[in-house]
Formats: sequence, structure tokens, C-alpha cells
Amino acid sequence: MMAKVTTPDRRLGAMVAAAAVLAALSPLGCGEGRPCGKCAPIEGRYALAYEVADGGECRSLGASQPPSELEISRFGSTVRTQVDGVELTGTLYDLGNFSLGATGAPDGGWDSLFLRGYYLPPSASADAGARIRGTYSASYRRPRPAGDERCLVESNFLGAKH
Repeated sequence: MMAKVTTPDRRLGAMVAAAAVLAALSPLGCGEGRPCGKCAPIEGRYALAYEVADGGECRSLGASQPPSELEISRFGSTVRTQVDGVELTGTLYDLGNFSLGATGAPDGGWDSLFLRGYYLPPSASADAGARIRGTYSASYRRPRPAGDERCLVESNFLGAKH
């Protein structure tokens, strides 16, 4: 799912941005748990497939395609990865849920990148290796003479560890 939102009213734009950030930071649901003590082995390289992998509606704001591959590192419950040279940092939880994010202010605007999801251990019965499943969200805002232009790219993904 992708949506392009252009909002010349700054107050409305601020509310849209705040709602997008809160939604991206909100727990995945009941039982997200605490930062992991005995952590799932999420670290490694994943090839990602998206339901919608374009992001083209947001190109005018500097958006790039969602990443086709992620290299996730872990130290304790802290997880890190990079998307287009931007480091995303977050937490791995007891139940295998994770949340990574970064925000920045390029070109006088505002960008937010988030990956939320969960780790799926290898399954012998399904002959599948470890995977991650979740949602990629990227929110962009750029100042324009008529008011801020905003865009949100969001897509579910499945990543296979290799």
C-alpha cells in the first residue's frame, strides 16, 4: 500500500507526520514483550520481497526504492541495519518482534524510515530457512512555496536469510 499526501496546511501536516511516526513506533500488538534476554539469532543478510516495492509516487521528494536486501547486526537486544546509507537502530524483543528506525532532516525537510516485524526461525517441516516478516515505512516531507509536500511509502515484506 502506498499513499501520497500533499498538505499545504502546516498544522494538518504536523498532525499527519506525528501520526505516521506514532504508528511506526507503536507496538505490534499485545505481547511485544521486553527487550530480549535470550535473543533470536536475527543477525545476518536477508533478501526482501515486497507486496508493493515501488515508492515511485515519492521520487520527487527524494525517496528511493525499498531495500532489496538487509544486513542486520545484533548486540544484545540492539539491532542495526542500513537503508540507503542511513543507519536504522532498534530493539529485538523476547517474542522475536523487532522495530528499527531512523529520522533525519535532509534538504530542510524531514525523513523517517522504519522497519517493524518479527523473526521466523528455520522450519524443518516447511523446508524453510530463517525469515523475517514485517512492514517497511518511509515518510518524506519537503518544504515547498505553497506549503510542505508529504509522502508515505509503506509495504509489507518477507525476507529470506541467506
